[in-house]
Amino acid sequence: MAESERQEAAGLAGLSGGSRPPPPPPPPPPPRRSPRPALPQDFAPLGWEWRSRGGTMLALVARSMVKSSLNSPWRCELWLGGSDSRLKLNPTKTEVLCLSRSGPREGNPLPAFDGVPLVPASEVRSLGVLLDPSLTMEAQVAAAARSAFYHLRLIKQLVPFLERDELATVIHALVTSRLDYCNALYMGLPLCLIRKLQLVQNAAARLLMGLPRWEHIQPALKALHWLPIAYRIKFKARPSRLVKPVAFRKLPGRYLAHQEGLPSLPVPPLQQTLDHYLLALQPIVSEEELSHTRQLVEEFRKPGGAGERLQKGLERRARKHENWLSDWWLKTAYLEYRLPVVVHSSPGVVLPKQDFQDRQGQLRFAAKLIEGALDFKTMIDNETLPVESLGGKPLCMNQYYQILSSCRIPGPKRDSVVNYARGKKPSTHITVVHNFQFFELDVYSSDGSPLTTDQIFLQLEKIWNTSLQTNKEPIGILTTNHRNSWAKAYNNLIKDKTNKESVRSIEKSIFTVCLDAPMPRVSDDIYKSRVAAQMLHGGGSRWNSGNRWFDKTLQFIIAEDGSCGLVYEHAPSEGPPLIALVDHVVEYTRKPELVRSPMVPLPMPKKLRFNITPEIKNDIEKAKQNLNIMVQDLDIKVLVFHHFGKNFPKSEKISPDAFIQVALQLAYYRMYGEVCATYESASLRMFRLGRTDTIRSASVDSAAFVAAMDDSGKQDQEKAELLRRATQAHRAYTDRAINGNAIDRHLLGLKLQAIEDLVSMPELFMDTAYAVAMHFNLSTSQVPAKTDCVMCFGPVVPDGYGVCYNPMADHINFAISAFNSCAETNAARLAHYLEKALLDMRLLLQSSPKSKL
Repeated sequence: MAESERQEAAGLAGLSGGSRPPPPPPPPPPPRRSPRPALPQDFAPLGWEWRSRGGTMLALVARSMVKSSLNSPWRCELWLGGSDSRLKLNPTKTEVLCLSRSGPREGNPLPAFDGVPLVPASEVRSLGVLLDPSLTMEAQVAAAARSAFYHLRLIKQLVPFLERDELATVIHALVTSRLDYCNALYMGLPLCLIRKLQLVQNAAARLLMGLPRWEHIQPALKALHWLPIAYRIKFKARPSRLVKPVAFRKLPGRYLAHQEGLPSLPVPPLQQTLDHYLLALQPIVSEEELSHTRQLVEEFRKPGGAGERLQKGLERRARKHENWLSDWWLKTAYLEYRLPVVVHSSPGVVLPKQDFQDRQGQLRFAAKLIEGALDFKTMIDNETLPVESLGGKPLCMNQYYQILSSCRIPGPKRDSVVNYARGKKPSTHITVVHNFQFFELDVYSSDGSPLTTDQIFLQLEKIWNTSLQTNKEPIGILTTNHRNSWAKAYNNLIKDKTNKESVRSIEKSIFTVCLDAPMPRVSDDIYKSRVAAQMLHGGGSRWNSGNRWFDKTLQFIIAEDGSCGLVYEHAPSEGPPLIALVDHVVEYTRKPELVRSPMVPLPMPKKLRFNITPEIKNDIEKAKQNLNIMVQDLDIKVLVFHHFGKNFPKSEKISPDAFIQVALQLAYYRMYGEVCATYESASLRMFRLGRTDTIRSASVDSAAFVAAMDDSGKQDQEKAELLRRATQAHRAYTDRAINGNAIDRHLLGLKLQAIEDLVSMPELFMDTAYAVAMHFNLSTSQVPAKTDCVMCFGPVVPDGYGVCYNPMADHINFAISAFNSCAETNAARLAHYLEKALLDMRLLLQSSPKSKL
């Protein structure tokens, strides 16, 4: 008999028929005793109190509000409700679950109870429910589903011998009862967990109705009058019932606990950085320039010199800040950057083309996408996102908490980023833009649950039908302008109360959904390149650029012709957290809908009004002109390299990223006959609040390989060895970078420290070689994804390229950008040379046997 059945049987045993014995006389009052000791001031209840009728248990789950509370004594007492005797702790039958902010740490154990040390468990079972320290309920859901499926397999063997009513009784007794047991605790869980239980219910319905697996399940559930799992949970946990939901409440501080366990970003040794700096200059500057720089480096590194003083200042800063770099980097790289965010800063993402070609398909897909994004938001809000790791080390998750409900605000000299997710009243609406008109759409119902796909679809239809005509003044165009111009226009715009309320609604929204008009028809070979341009800038003032608010951190873009993707403002986050959200949302949109929602009437989405003065209209016209120049100037090419993917370099024991980076070096060298400074972003998320550092792909070893590749005087074997050395050098630099030992952010820190200390700028940073090293003709980034997509961004210098790639198993997606205003650069030409470089490198490795270097 199962544990829950034994408990139920035990509970029913005393309720059988027969005469009831007379009640016992009331017990004498307990003797007076000394008052119970007061709980510490920092002791706050987190869970619940429960007393059995017989007074045999008192349970209190609590946490401390002070970090070092475990150093102070705790007193925990258990009383028998009707007597003065104390319970003794049985170590073999006692489990402790620590629901604290950070849990006990080494050297800081839980207090002993009655002389017995308490050891916290990773999970405990209470009344048949598995609880974990973060109340994610993942173990409980998995156990319930596993047990239910086990019983379904056994019941299946009895089907030939049972009538349908008997079969239903057995299924209810052994399967659905398990799904319903304590299911109020599932309230607020991510839909991915609820789906596991729904699959059990679907399997039970198919077994009872005799349906094959491919048969749609909704008619069967309806015929059986079975409420879907999500609604069963909602019904059980509704406020009018006795059981209050617990699982949906996040454990405050779980995110903070993880963050506190991460190391701080180190300040690399000065001498190490200077040595690596000289090494990085060798392939990109002349010998004469390098000789001059060596003298400056020697002067800078002298004991007691400028370098040592600035290094000590950096080390002092590192001791005072969570991350000595993060604030500086945010201001320098983003908030003080005055060029438009469009093309110059904000990346776009091209998603796979969808198979709809009309309004219904567009709105249905948008509704499903919104529901998927809200499902991801649930994990962020509940702090139940799985912690990512690299090489077994946990990564900083801070950026995930910055991408929703946040927005960049323009300023005259420096912008700012505001995050409304952590406020007292978190946002419950998104912004929807259609025909240049903005709408506020609430995506949560009155009970706090997110709207379903059907409900969102109906709301989007209302928006579509009330915005059939294109707005004459595309207010969103203002966000495409130069930051100083936009800051001035912004202050002018929000002088009007109506305008200010509308702007604030956009800024506070969770994210924005842009319902675009179809793009002009183009041939298949340039279709993806045109979509990439749409994601980056919207196509210009005559197309979809007015259908954006480019300061918004996250904007999903869905066009009527099936093209879709997103654009995001770069200041709050790097690409990987956005791609994790994309992977979740895309997978979510592919899932069949489990239930059709009851159509509860919903309020009309609120249209955001703007009062356009002549001055604002003039600002819009200027922004249109500047944007159209940018649109014409951007040269972008999406290349899908079909010949092989990341599996080939892996088969050669070569890092796929290193292989692609060396191919880029070869392609550039073949085009221009020289090596250039190359930027590849490296994640610093091993450290608290880490952002990025630079992998300098142009190395001495890569320069030696690209020079030898087309040299007819060298044998293939030698070239293959040089190729392997180049990839190994890139791998070694990558390892140094992700461990906080690259040179670029350290040099930047020394430079900014000099500015902060109000001392004269060292000559090292005024040197021509330093300017060459920071002029990245190739700005590159690997952004891998499960989805067959590609990220894209503009070049960082006028005569440079932006290259982003997503290596899939059997192909590689590239997005290459350049500026048409530069006669020397051409995105399609670089794509051609890159394709040839990749094929030539594969042929070289295949024709040359591996040798030990």
